[in-house]
Amino acid sequence: MKSCKQEIETEGRIIFINHTSQIGGAEVSLIGIVEGLSACMKCEVVAFNEGPLTKILSLKGIKNHIIIARGVGEIHHNSGTLSQMLLSLSFFNLFFKIRVYLQKGDVIYANTQKALVLGSIIKAFSNNKLIWHIRDILGASYYSRMQSNLIALLGSVFADGVIANSEASRRSYQEQLGYRIGSSIRYIIWGTQAIDTVYDGIDLDSLNKKNQIEDLGISTPFCVGVFGRITPLKNQLEAIKAIKEVDDTTLLIVGSAEGESQYLKEIEEFIEAEGIQERVKLLGFKENVGDYIRCCDIIVHAGKGEEALGRTIIEAMLCRVPVIASAGDGPREIIDYGKTGILYNVDNHGMLKENIKFLLRDERYRAEIANNAYLYAINNFDSTIINRKIIEFIERVLVKG
Repeated sequence: MKSCKQEIETEGRIIFINHTSQIGGAEVSLIGIVEGLSACMKCEVVAFNEGPLTKILSLKGIKNHIIIARGVGEIHHNSGTLSQMLLSLSFFNLFFKIRVYLQKGDVIYANTQKALVLGSIIKAFSNNKLIWHIRDILGASYYSRMQSNLIALLGSVFADGVIANSEASRRSYQEQLGYRIGSSIRYIIWGTQAIDTVYDGIDLDSLNKKNQIEDLGISTPFCVGVFGRITPLKNQLEAIKAIKEVDDTTLLIVGSAEGESQYLKEIEEFIEAEGIQERVKLLGFKENVGDYIRCCDIIVHAGKGEEALGRTIIEAMLCRVPVIASAGDGPREIIDYGKTGILYNVDNHGMLKENIKFLLRDERYRAEIANNAYLYAINNFDSTIINRKIIEFIERVLVKG
């Protein structure tokens, strides 16, 4: 996919760092960015383990390196203080491993918060430019106050440029005390930081490509879909509880449960206890999500309200499938209520149930919402447009240097 007309004048490469090789929204976005930018930049990806991400990159001919970081993937936002200290030591070990790959003029592109920590260490000991792509809501319940401020401090001191995937994630970053302290430090050492909001881009050709899929065994008149990693934050269980009370409707759940075995077990036990195995299909991770979205009459985004954007919402819009979403910061930013989608109060599966019933009853309104959403999405989330914005941002960071 060509996204630029001329090669960017940079001495080195763009080195994208991602802490995991499991596939989530950040990784899907990363693949699209690297593919688009490879037309005019030398791009390589570094991951801390081998997995679906590195396999997909290799199949696409994108150079990638695996730097083994044992334990990093097992330490999460809510891990204890000792675990966090051990994580810090792991990052210094990673720094010594990754520096053998680095050359003068390389730009480091941190795609996740853990990648930012490594990128900050690289920046502290080199002249490499650092760009951080923030994709989370700092201050959300899955971060402690200390973690949020530490991330904001590192980002504001060491990152030469910050790309926020929504106004919500940008706002959450700039509201942290760590940001205010770090910005003052950075101004003294390196000057001001470039920052911009750039939504996730969707490759329309890939999304619209029709592939043969398995027989899903749908025997009901209607089908609703939930897409994304299976995790409590995505709140798939709420959608299942709602669909249990909606007759003649099957629910497709598409997404990896890697690292979330306990939550997956909770979902499976609920499905079995309620006797709805025939109406709830757990399909696992699918690369060709467009084919599965188009099988649905409605897409539900049931997140806990702490998501920065909601990539599934955008994909559904571009597939002309109407969306019902919990009214978190990200969804509220991209859904015009009643016109391009429907919003409901977070954790209110009764309200979700009623919205599903209402929309399934009104085929004409479903089509109207789907068409409005498509027209909005095609003008705001086309990956060609988004990658051009990212290229221009990188150019701006390099020129400032």
